[in-house]
Amino acid sequence: MATHDNCGPEVDPEFFEDLMEVFRKHPQMQGKYQVVCPAPEGQLLGVDLKDKVGVRNVEGDQVITTYHPVGFQEIGQWYCIQWSCNGYAYVCTLMIKMGPIEVVE
Repeated sequence: MATHDNCGPEVDPEFFEDLMEVFRKHPQMQGKYQVVCPAPEGQLLGVDLKDKVGVRNVEGDQVITTYHPVGFQEIGQWYCIQWSCNGYAYVCTLMIKMGPIEVVE
């Protein structure tokens, strides 16, 4: 499996060791949460993810992700499935919605 040069346990071992301690302290959360490195996705798509929120829509057997400015208004019921921490609070960075997406920007 290929890894990205900018993130992961090999690049940030101290952070991942601290995170491992959290999962050891709360073993029931090990299958519930995972660590994501959005840099490769943003680079591949040419999208600066720092000021975007991803919206995933399930259509049949496909998952379609679109990116919108942070603070956009999304119509309908959605679920946050990925958060980013700025040191003071968690911010939703990826949402998923079942059915068509209507966006008001």
